[in-house]
Amino acid sequence: MRIIKAVFVALFFMAAIAPAATAAEPYNFLAIPAEAQAIGMGRAYTAVADDASASYWNPAGLAALDSFGFSLNYGNLYGLGLHHGLITAALPWGNGNTIGMNAIGMWPSSSAAGMIATYPELAGTVADSSYGLTLAYGRRLGDHVRLGLSAKGFLQSVGSQQSKGFGFDLGAQFLVPITSTEAETDAAGAVTEKKTHHGDITIGVVAHDLYSQVYLPDGSTQHQLFRPALGVAYLTPDERLTVSAEAELRFTDKIHVDWRFGSEFKITDFMTARAGVDKSYLTLGAGFNYKGFTLDYAYKMDQFTNVDDLNASHYATFGYQF
Repeated sequence: MRIIKAVFVALFFMAAIAPAATAAEPYNFLAIPAEAQAIGMGRAYTAVADDASASYWNPAGLAALDSFGFSLNYGNLYGLGLHHGLITAALPWGNGNTIGMNAIGMWPSSSAAGMIATYPELAGTVADSSYGLTLAYGRRLGDHVRLGLSAKGFLQSVGSQQSKGFGFDLGAQFLVPITSTEAETDAAGAVTEKKTHHGDITIGVVAHDLYSQVYLPDGSTQHQLFRPALGVAYLTPDERLTVSAEAELRFTDKIHVDWRFGSEFKITDFMTARAGVDKSYLTLGAGFNYKGFTLDYAYKMDQFTNVDDLNASHYATFGYQF
């Protein structure tokens, strides 16, 4: 209970100190997901992230790694020929320390200006070229607390107009094993305690763009939209089923809440099925794992409720954990 209270206090504290953001989001392409496992779970991943992709979702999850890992991610968005790529890597070093990075890019098959004219909702997301680089650090404190910090920069161009900037994310994960203790009496009358493990709960919190600065083509500056998220995940004792829920807050002229729910079931050691709800849209996914190699696929419906003719998005991820 004290951990949960601390998480909520941290969220409100971060909201208080974060700079106010304007309604425009000049580099919100960084907020568009590009990793199939998380997307298949409805992006309810703040409490789940524990591999190389954690540098993108919640840098605290990097501290869960005990060996080098990487992933290559590709997305084809909305059926528009809008391509999205993400490369992630993470390397543990020392005692409980992990460094990570990700490089992200988005590029359209046709003119960005023409695409924005047809779909105004894509302004700020689509550009002729969009690139970002993130460096992250995760630290494990004991067996139940992980902390993380990431710094990111970006460059986005539409024609001759160019925007650039930087931002910082701060995250934490708290692991809570669920156990019960029963007294047992043996034949000799001796009393012993038997502990039973009922699974694990992980509470994740991350502040995306806790501080940011964006330099616009006209010489003005503004802050990126501050997006704190709070997630909870439950892993069954046999580690076959994970269910998660998450709320992301967006502070504009008022507070918006985006709800996400996800599940992952390991059918066998080789195959995994996923399903989720990202706001009001269904996501589905599947994954395959063989001797450290992973191949994942995810399907996501379009995210713009007022644009009916955008198609679904498709994502694929290839990774390896040494």
